[in-house]
Amino acid sequence: MAALLTLICPVYKAGEHIVALIDSLISAVNSEQVKLIFVDDASPDDSVARAQARLAERAGVVRFGVEWCLQPVNQGVAAARNMALDRVSTPYVGMVDSDDLLDPAYLTVLRPLMLQRRWDIIEFGFREFSAAKPALLSGPGAPPSGRLLPSSQLNPFETGFFSWSRVYATPLLAAVRYPRGTVYEDVHFVAEAFARSTRSVRTSDVLLHYRRHPNSITATRDRRYADHLRNLVGGVLAGLSHHRQQQRLLHLLARRCVRVLLKGLRIKPADERRAFLAACHAPLQQLAGALRTERAGWRAMAWLWVCQRIVGSPLASGGGQQVGSL
Repeated sequence: MAALLTLICPVYKAGEHIVALIDSLISAVNSEQVKLIFVDDASPDDSVARAQARLAERAGVVRFGVEWCLQPVNQGVAAARNMALDRVSTPYVGMVDSDDLLDPAYLTVLRPLMLQRRWDIIEFGFREFSAAKPALLSGPGAPPSGRLLPSSQLNPFETGFFSWSRVYATPLLAAVRYPRGTVYEDVHFVAEAFARSTRSVRTSDVLLHYRRHPNSITATRDRRYADHLRNLVGGVLAGLSHHRQQQRLLHLLARRCVRVLLKGLRIKPADERRAFLAACHAPLQQLAGALRTERAGWRAMAWLWVCQRIVGSPLASGGGQQVGSL
């Protein structure tokens, strides 16, 4: 049976949770049609040993293929996923983090959609949990609904910029990679992937359970939150020429930039907040130039004007003209 899906999982300091992930993989994607690529991102703990030991214990049960890659030094999630993406040969590819859990219905719901070979991106629901193991929604007495919902190139602005809440047709990602050396790398990847897509679909089923850590980068903001804005603008602009609704996309992008900036204003202490605002100026300049070049319309320019007021300095929109004078 030909492999249909590759799941990529970076491994770094996940010893506490990775056995639970392995068990969820066995419940959710235990098929010859699935391949797992684990990337050891030079993890200093026993994460890899625990994962390999659990796979060895369940060797008589495990049917999916497993490949291990090694990063010689720790380079972060983006570099680990990029390394694995270069090795993918299946029609579809998805992401999973080493401390999350797949729902038992994962492959049951996604396989029929992937077999159609019709969709560039297949989205699905997720649910957050913290320390306690979540109540999985599928299984006896709670079969997956299989209900399909609309999706489009604009959907990340509604459903979120999480790369692990979708699977992607591998050819779509030929030119799409995660930006290295930043945080919020998912935002760039998802924004560009959707911009390049032509057909996407969304299932209502919850197929992944995301572990929320109270002290994670996404939960506690500092100057690095500027990477969210940088990757949002960079990802959209990287795929802009492929997008079929450029005016609408740029309006949504400008509006989302305001939202990111307002959240950044809550950063404490003050020096981190000032550093965040200073770092946001360059991507906002890129956005200003794109809005003018593409004649994005007054609504997008109005949102950009709000961005200018928040960062406290003018943003050139091309040709030396400033947003405030448009």
